[in-house]
Amino acid sequence: MPRLLQWQGFKEEYVRRSIAWLRQAAEDAGLGELARYHNLPPGSPTHFNLPLIEEACGGPCGMDFYDLSSGYSRVRSRALYLAGSATLPFAPELGVGGPPWFPAMSEVDEQNVALGALAGGLRAFNLYMAVERERWYGGALDTKAHPTTSADWIAPLVRALQAVEFHRLRRKAPVAVVVSRAETRAAVASSAVGSATHALTDWLDMGSAGHAALSLDPDARLYPRWLEAITSALDLAEVPYQLIDESSLHTLGIDTKAVVLPTLRRVDGAAWAALHALAQAGMRVVVGPDIPREDELGQALGADALRPAGAGLMDAAMLDDIEGLADALLGLAGTLDDLWIAPENESVHCSLFS
Repeated sequence: MPRLLQWQGFKEEYVRRSIAWLRQAAEDAGLGELARYHNLPPGSPTHFNLPLIEEACGGPCGMDFYDLSSGYSRVRSRALYLAGSATLPFAPELGVGGPPWFPAMSEVDEQNVALGALAGGLRAFNLYMAVERERWYGGALDTKAHPTTSADWIAPLVRALQAVEFHRLRRKAPVAVVVSRAETRAAVASSAVGSATHALTDWLDMGSAGHAALSLDPDARLYPRWLEAITSALDLAEVPYQLIDESSLHTLGIDTKAVVLPTLRRVDGAAWAALHALAQAGMRVVVGPDIPREDELGQALGADALRPAGAGLMDAAMLDDIEGLADALLGLAGTLDDLWIAPENESVHCSLFS
């Protein structure tokens, strides 16, 4: 397994090198002042190292959204991850239509996904495609540049976002849930379907484990279930949270009161060290249900395999007891300000957690 995990890690490094080379080539050609950005395909944030790619390209890196209304939980998790981990919470491709090999979206799906992503923290987007073309269905404009029915919801949405300066708004989330890649790499390395891309399995209904359901490693299969259980418990407790990449722990702001990192057998060594430092500095830290024994490359942690000072440890039984987990995590955020929303229409119920 260690050699397979090293190979998974190298593939991330290979992507970084390629993007860094393109950046350097552009600068060498006198194009260094051009704005640069990169995009990641639709999928679970656990499969990507977004901060590493941002560093390589020298600009923001976003994630694409081509989803159905029924996939709102996936949309929300990607938006929360972008809001917590990206320089700019950006969707380079916010689907208006899509390629024929993706699940076919209706105009209602397009609108729901856009609103759901914005509610989760998205602050910039590129409608894709704006104009219909070959090998694509849908678009805001047809081939003669006439607005399609998709434009009926796009125009008022953009006007409203501009009017309230929506891009300046930021979520206040006192709890940071850390997205780790250590167990995800193990899931891919031990997959029963070999190197089959998660971009395919993410579209299938494989339960909360997603692509990891095909893993032969028990800890790798459990990790996405724990990540979902923690976020579901925080939703139930009505505690605002952000999803933060394991390599971005050093960017936590003063609004963050607690950090939760689901841990099983493996953990990123640098993230584990950063978590120890945060605990030493007085941050409330929760890990578990296990104390990790190996780093992201399958090497023994040795003397570093200690629980961070004062850290809480989640009970393994709470994986199937969301209410109990919610009660356990409720106090992490401290005292929360009440949020009141006055609906213009009395028949509309407005709630962040509904």
